[in-house]
Amino acid sequence: MRTLILFLLFVFLYLLISWLPSTLLLFTREPFIFLAHLYTINNNVRLCNGTSKHETHLYTIFTEFVPLRT
Repeated sequence: MRTLILFLLFVFLYLLISWLPSTLLLFTREPFIFLAHLYTINNNVRLCNGTSKHETHLYTIFTEFVPLRT
């Protein structure tokens, strides 16, 4: 049982080490755009005629005033 727990711990640490740099790069490279994209996805608004409209105010603010770093 202890061997299984140690094995799973090592697998978890390996995945954490391999995935963490790309995740941090995503958040440090374009954090505002990423968060605005999540905000846009999560705020679908149903209009009176049944069509859906994305709330893009925050996304527009971030894309206009926070340029991407290259």
